[in-house]
Amino acid sequence: MKISSDARWIWTSETHPNQFVAALRHLPLMAAPQRATLRIFADTKYKLYINGQFVNAGPAHFRKPVVPVDAYEVGAFLQKGKNTILVVAHFVGTTVKYNAVDKPGLIVDLQVALPGGKHVKVVTDARWQVADLGCWNSATPRRNWAMEHVEDVDLAHPAFRILARYAGSDYAAGPARNEPANLWQKPALQDRPDLELRERQVALLAWTREEAPLPTIFRTNTEIHNLPDTAVRLDHEYIRPAWDADAYELTRGGVVRFDRREGEPGFGLCYDFRHMCAGDAAAEIVCDAPCTLDLALAENARTDGHPIVWRNGTLYYARYHLVAGVNRVRFYHSNGHRYLYLVIKDAVGMVELRRVSTHHGRADLDFRDVLACDDRVAESLYRISRRSLMLNTQSVLCDCNTREQGAYWGDSLWVSDSVGHQTGDFRHMRNLCISMTDEVRANGPILPGCLYGLGQPLYDFGLVPVEILWRYYRFTGDQAVLRAHLDTARAIVQAYRSFRDPNGLLAVRNFKAVGDAAGSGLLFLDHPGNTWHPMTTTGIDRHDYSSGLNLFYLQALQALAAMERVCGNRTKLAGEIDALTKTLRAHFFVPAQGL
Repeated sequence: MKISSDARWIWTSETHPNQFVAALRHLPLMAAPQRATLRIFADTKYKLYINGQFVNAGPAHFRKPVVPVDAYEVGAFLQKGKNTILVVAHFVGTTVKYNAVDKPGLIVDLQVALPGGKHVKVVTDARWQVADLGCWNSATPRRNWAMEHVEDVDLAHPAFRILARYAGSDYAAGPARNEPANLWQKPALQDRPDLELRERQVALLAWTREEAPLPTIFRTNTEIHNLPDTAVRLDHEYIRPAWDADAYELTRGGVVRFDRREGEPGFGLCYDFRHMCAGDAAAEIVCDAPCTLDLALAENARTDGHPIVWRNGTLYYARYHLVAGVNRVRFYHSNGHRYLYLVIKDAVGMVELRRVSTHHGRADLDFRDVLACDDRVAESLYRISRRSLMLNTQSVLCDCNTREQGAYWGDSLWVSDSVGHQTGDFRHMRNLCISMTDEVRANGPILPGCLYGLGQPLYDFGLVPVEILWRYYRFTGDQAVLRAHLDTARAIVQAYRSFRDPNGLLAVRNFKAVGDAAGSGLLFLDHPGNTWHPMTTTGIDRHDYSSGLNLFYLQALQALAAMERVCGNRTKLAGEIDALTKTLRAHFFVPAQGL
């Protein structure tokens, strides 16, 4: 079922980058529903709450004009009598790794089946209310070049009361109070006939909450840094582990509880989950007086146990301005992390950290693979690799949860292949096949290395989609998808043919000579590693012939030839493959090494 034609796109009348918006609908029901299906999409992100409870978040990564609509069964969240539906939407307002900027909007369609054959329909229209959530400071720095902004949230702001009232499972601040009525406004309605609403192609997210163990406690200086340089400053500031006797007293009740006097050193609390996570951090803190909480996420720690919170220019930060009383917060954006680092420097009086946790968000897939052997090291390596695959299987196949959160063709091939065979669910690979055609329409046949948003062409990665389509057919037998996207595979191969030298080999200088967007690309296999990654290797930066690139090209030709045979098409690809194979051996094969 598609979204109803009378559903309208809604937002606030004014928009700006890094904007958080609440959209609210009250829904009275005569009886508890037998079933209820809610469909939703928002640009750029949303979190859905019904009757104060978190339902889910989305959408999957997208590139307009195609947008993926999520569908949730929400009958268990609804009840007889009064109900509230709250959507907390975020408009990034700039192009990021996972999305190209456009104008914001939210659309919702809820279909409720009641006993006795009665139905209730609720769609986004003029009966909704919207509010600009000014409790999020919009004038914050980007976390890095690839992702969205640092979060800076004031729990004393009147708009935060909307979250505390209608999303209370994740947010609270001081005594319960209603939000001021003047925060709400009628929504600005719009139609978007230029958009293609398409059902979500991959599994919905499933969320599990994991409580953090007791932290390592550090004492640090009293200075609260400016947001743009917080991560760098905290990584180099004065810090020392708390004395053992103090650490014992601070945690002996099973929670962290301290009484700080003005002028004393601040507290840095490092929570180690002992494995990598991908999701939203959360905390519940009780304070005697207002204070500031800085939250960092890190992958690694120094030898003294202090987390390394700065990596390649990335700010893994949120700042919360807490109030006296209970403070409950949840990081809006999903992040990769092993360590949570909570810093409280300006508190006066008692502070109790009742609950620190992370909400794991990953695709709702059933991993059925098992490995058992006599080699414990091999088992450990398998568990680490398996966990990495699970963490990267989200709304799409995410690479680098901590720094980029992009979907790269080269990484996505192997993740979707492995996940498909471990779960029997190849929807992520199918989504890549469909996205191949969407991306070629948007960018041309020389594709960026990363889907949906920021990214330059990676010449070797650009050939991978042809192989993905062939593997998807081999693993599933889905000939409809193969036939629907075969023309796209042909177009990619044909584009690469134009960059050959007379000897039949692809040369990077030929891509560079074009002078359009394709000329800004590079080879991933041979790129200068110590500029993109924390490595000590030097890139080859080839401009002549790369064996890897040409082997990728051979693989794409072989995949295309196989797909043409499946579809009963005659081609001259066999001769082209034969000639290229001989040329590759002549140029690259080293008999003495067998390589």
